[in-house]
Amino acid sequence: MLNLFKRAPKQTEMKILVTSDIILVNNMPLTLPFHYNHLTDVFGPPDIEQKDLTWELAWHESGVFLNYASSDNIRGFSLHLAKSPKSNVRPNTVFKGRVLVEQDGMEVELDLTKGQTVKLGQYEVRVHSRGDEDHISAVTIGKNYDFVPIKDPKKFQHKKPHGQCVEFTDFNFKLCVIQELMYNQDVLTPKFDLHEFVDRYTDRKIDLDVEGYTPIAEVTDWFKALPITRVNAKKVTKIYQDGGNDIYLNMINFWDGEDDLFDIQSAGDARSFPNLKEVVLFGPEDKLIAEFEALGIKACAL
Repeated sequence: MLNLFKRAPKQTEMKILVTSDIILVNNMPLTLPFHYNHLTDVFGPPDIEQKDLTWELAWHESGVFLNYASSDNIRGFSLHLAKSPKSNVRPNTVFKGRVLVEQDGMEVELDLTKGQTVKLGQYEVRVHSRGDEDHISAVTIGKNYDFVPIKDPKKFQHKKPHGQCVEFTDFNFKLCVIQELMYNQDVLTPKFDLHEFVDRYTDRKIDLDVEGYTPIAEVTDWFKALPITRVNAKKVTKIYQDGGNDIYLNMINFWDGEDDLFDIQSAGDARSFPNLKEVVLFGPEDKLIAEFEALGIKACAL
């Protein structure tokens, strides 16, 4: 069906920005799944609208075309860049505009002369080449079928504690307490998993292959902010430092246990743990052992 009396808005240059969770066409938003009405709000009424096995639409001025089976579940649209011998349902002009993708917080313009695929969360931008990379035919923007949405994205948000909390002066002592309460006793939930945390973290991309050899600031901040109530402090009777403890492997993905990064420096925080009776520590100095024993806590080296 040709829409002889409908015309899409005249378009000189269109800017399409694709991010991980939204598409902006000249600042007008589109989100999956696309709806016919949303597309006509953005591109105007189609110049070509006909049905074969599926509905096929095309907009001449903007150089946009697509096909769909269900008007409320459209998975993508294409930008016409070159004449295709396989389809009569193409705009009569090529796409005149720019396609940008958001990467590391910056808008990066795609080179539409080279075949490539860019995946951004639930969206994918694919520059199609016909035969070889010198013959670019179209750009498809739509659903990334490889995308797996993260379950419970707010899993690691801290909850407001009930009751008074312990104030720590030695972060490494606090890590030992977290090991006992979170990983040994399952008192603190959710159980922190470094890889799950990284998957859910959205402020920036954390690359464990690069950053997994030293403390990651965002992970350190998460453990520092984790509240330990005085009620839970009473449940700690023993602290045992071991290089294979879960807490250390969730602090530093590739920690080898060969440095003193997690050595406790002071026994002062132990005063907040009335039932703590024994500590086994990484290579403590005699002075530190004496501090614990002065508090009635048996102390020794690993």
